[in-house]
Amino acid sequence: MKKWMPYLIVLTLLLGGLIVSAFYSPIWYDDAGHFLVAREAARGNGLCYPLDQTGEHCESDSPFITMGPVLAYPLAGWMAILGESMLMARLGMVLLTLIAVLALVWVGRLLTRPQKAIVAVGLMALNIQFLTYGAEVLGELPMMGFVLAGLGCFLAWDRNGGWHWAGLGILTWCLAIGIKEYAILPLGLSLVFWWLMREVARDRPVSVLKLGIFFFLALTLTLTLLHGGPNGLIEYYLGRQSYTSEFFALELGISLKFLLLKPLFWLGTAGMVLKWRVKRRPEEALTLSVQAAWLVFYLFSAGYDRFGFLLLFLPAIYVAEFVPYIWKSLGRITHWAWLRRTMLVFAGLIVFGQQTWWVFGKRIVQPETVNAIEWKATWRLEHVKAKVILTAEQQMTVFLEEFRLKWRLPSIVPSQGRDCNGFHPDFELAHGELFLAGPYAFTEYQKCIDWGNLTVVDSVTAGEEKWVIYRGKD
Repeated sequence: MKKWMPYLIVLTLLLGGLIVSAFYSPIWYDDAGHFLVAREAARGNGLCYPLDQTGEHCESDSPFITMGPVLAYPLAGWMAILGESMLMARLGMVLLTLIAVLALVWVGRLLTRPQKAIVAVGLMALNIQFLTYGAEVLGELPMMGFVLAGLGCFLAWDRNGGWHWAGLGILTWCLAIGIKEYAILPLGLSLVFWWLMREVARDRPVSVLKLGIFFFLALTLTLTLLHGGPNGLIEYYLGRQSYTSEFFALELGISLKFLLLKPLFWLGTAGMVLKWRVKRRPEEALTLSVQAAWLVFYLFSAGYDRFGFLLLFLPAIYVAEFVPYIWKSLGRITHWAWLRRTMLVFAGLIVFGQQTWWVFGKRIVQPETVNAIEWKATWRLEHVKAKVILTAEQQMTVFLEEFRLKWRLPSIVPSQGRDCNGFHPDFELAHGELFLAGPYAFTEYQKCIDWGNLTVVDSVTAGEEKWVIYRGKD
């Protein structure tokens, strides 16, 4: 029992932090969009994107559906049993996030010692993106759980042999893609990099090549069956081709700014490279391949932090390798070891925690600052007579329903909205409707809206944000 105590302590603290985050993390655009789709599935309507609160207009082929069935259906089942609220969905996500945590522990134990694996979990738990996104209705954390699980299977296959491990690895990586399909890009590139490293080292490159071929065959078959055949698969990706603007945006300024402020990434990646250069272990060839592939994917993307923080998992393991050595060395120096260790802990909390304590603490101490403008807009709309509120800010649906207000959403995703060449019919106001315009309306959908036929009714502000309520001109 004693050897499991550190695991129980860290995992309990982590679970508590994620549960608190489920209550206090802001509800935002993608968070609400995934929730709406999962809720429709919980109601028996399958995976579809509702265009109004009744669910009567629900599109099963909507490009808004970007959280795959591997995650959406378990979450829908959870909501069908325990309730359809956003909070209940988030609590379900907390449990699913533990997949990533347990997978990280397993990979850490394969690469290092057990006590170092739990240190890696502690390092990840200090990250504000982990605590926030791990409690929101997003696919990144469960997806990463399957990525890490597959990595562990490939490590076991490479070390001990047995193609059953390779098969399990292929299965778990296919499941990861079944949550977020963009994972095809970095996971496929990971296998290419791994094969190249083994080819240069002349270390069983043919075996890795066979594994890669099996993976792509299994993935192609799975996606083809999932989308109803080759034609359905082609139509599916054609309907989402606008998302290439996110995955191939090459926003290096945004990406590098995020990484520069993450010492865990730099220290851990450097440790990974150093260990491979010194020991030339096959394990590091694989972890380096995965890390390099995700880095290339991130640098080519739009630089969203929910992509970037995925680069911290493997580095956390390699940073954790050095922590026990530093801890023991401080204990052997003088009788002031307890003071030195305390200083080390505080330094770690500051260096790796960064803004976590400020942001997380502010949400708890000042909950009125969380989604302040959404609440203000809802209170104003409650006092304005309107049959329906049209909005492009899909997180507003959660707040409008709290006040029993009816809503309507556009069917085109923001990346399609950028290509509008004039007024889009989705933004045509019917009699008695009001239009609530926020950041998405003023940026992504700006060219889709006939602003000249709108009249300002009211506006709300919170900090630097300003949202405007419009009605159509008579």
